[in-house]
Amino acid sequence: MSLYLRDFDINYIYDLLKFTELLAVTPPLNRKKQELTNYKYYHIIVILLIIIFAVYSSYGIIVYFIPKFNGTSTTLRLICIIVITIMNVLSVLIAACNVDTWNMFLNVFKHLDQKLKYQSRSENNILKLELSTFYLVLLSIFGYDAYVWYCNYHWDLFKFTLFKYVNFIHGNVMMLVILHFAAALSNRYKRINNLLIKSNDFYNIFNCLIVKGSEEKLNNLKSIKEVTDYYLLLSDLVEMFNKLFGWQILIVTEYVLLFFLEFFNGLMLSLDPAQKSGVYHDLKTVISLVIFSFLAIGHQAMIILFCENVNKESRNTLTICYKLQETVDPMSEERKELTILSDVVNFMKTKTNAAGFYNIDRSLLCRFFAYFFSYSIVLLQFNRQTTIRETKVNNSISNVTEVLTTFN
Repeated sequence: MSLYLRDFDINYIYDLLKFTELLAVTPPLNRKKQELTNYKYYHIIVILLIIIFAVYSSYGIIVYFIPKFNGTSTTLRLICIIVITIMNVLSVLIAACNVDTWNMFLNVFKHLDQKLKYQSRSENNILKLELSTFYLVLLSIFGYDAYVWYCNYHWDLFKFTLFKYVNFIHGNVMMLVILHFAAALSNRYKRINNLLIKSNDFYNIFNCLIVKGSEEKLNNLKSIKEVTDYYLLLSDLVEMFNKLFGWQILIVTEYVLLFFLEFFNGLMLSLDPAQKSGVYHDLKTVISLVIFSFLAIGHQAMIILFCENVNKESRNTLTICYKLQETVDPMSEERKELTILSDVVNFMKTKTNAAGFYNIDRSLLCRFFAYFFSYSIVLLQFNRQTTIRETKVNNSISNVTEVLTTFN
């Protein structure tokens, strides 16, 4: 992804938006004006379809899955459906209610890219190749999982799992959009930091030789002022990014944790022949569970790392300012402009966050795995207790049956 983001402006993203509008992850795109439009009726239809399919799947789990599957597996599956339904409905609502913010977000991006002299390119073959590969891999994984489910449980139960694939595609497309914009923001911060360093290199080397008011000093002063303007624009972009994607990042983090727990729980049960449906716990099921688990955590980890990179590069601007202030004349105009820039960075405190609940950085991954291992231990103990209890009940029933048979 970073290979083309280094050189191309944000216009490349329209190739992605042409698909995301079908799922109502983003507002509909006006291809002539290259702007997003307000069409809430379509979003309402998508929300109703998501809710209807969620109710249908929940009904199937409650009525048909509980008698056949372990209690923890059924409960986690039901909770996952509820959470991902909330996430997808919320993403559609945010897209429908923030069309103006979306247009401003893209317009500010375009304006900044013009100032930073990014290459203008309306189409990007690398992005198309990436999207084609992404959907091909996703559909292949879904096809394999559907094959495993249909072979093991046939149509009676398989039909209630179909909504899982629709929800998963919707959620992954939303995560892909977040990933691209987070990567774009990170790249722009790196660009202005490099500009800040390069604009002062010549001045730092020949500090004593450059005459006050010379063209070199004026260009250097202009560059620092421009970086300040760019930083303010990027701060606005990060604020809009948090508004458009903060809630989705918050809920998708919780969903991935539940999703990971569900498949890990399924993996534990598949390796335990004493559990219900033990005849179906084969290698194909294990492979399907592992693939889905890595797919879920992989996307989430990339989003977290790119968002952390935005925060890191934003703080790095302040570090560069302080270092440059040590190399220039304390009474110079350059020093004053660097002080203004450092004050702006300190005041803005630009950071990506999950709807204001917490900042997004790699410590979130550490907390994620800490929660995962804690809940996994609880699930393991609960499954063992359930197995012991079921064994005792079955033994009691067998003993009673033998006594009755002997009596008769």
